[in-house]
Amino acid sequence: MKGELRTTGLPFEFEEDEVNEGQSESLPEEFYNGNCAVSPRELAKRLHEVIASRQEQLISELETRLKSMEIKLQEKEAELRSLKLGSLSPFQGMSA
Repeated sequence: MKGELRTTGLPFEFEEDEVNEGQSESLPEEFYNGNCAVSPRELAKRLHEVIASRQEQLISELETRLKSMEIKLQEKEAELRSLKLGSLSPFQGMSA
C-alpha cells in the first residue's frame, strides 16, 4: 500500500474528533438516493480504519522479516570470521 488516506474531495471532511460514536449525522437528501445505506463520512472513517489496520499488520510482518534477516546476517558474519581465522592457522595445509 502506498500513500495515505486523504479525505479531501469527499462531500464532508472527516474529522475524527468531531464525530461522536452513536450520533446520527444529517446529510443532504442528494446523498440518500435510496441506494445509499451508509453515509460517506462513515465510509471514509471505516476506510481509514481498514487502511490503518493493514498498515499495522504489514509493519509487523516487515519487522519480523527484518529480525530474521538480521539473525541470518549475524550467522553469515560469524561463519566468515571463522573461515578467516581458519585460513590464518599456522597448521593449515600441513598433512599429518
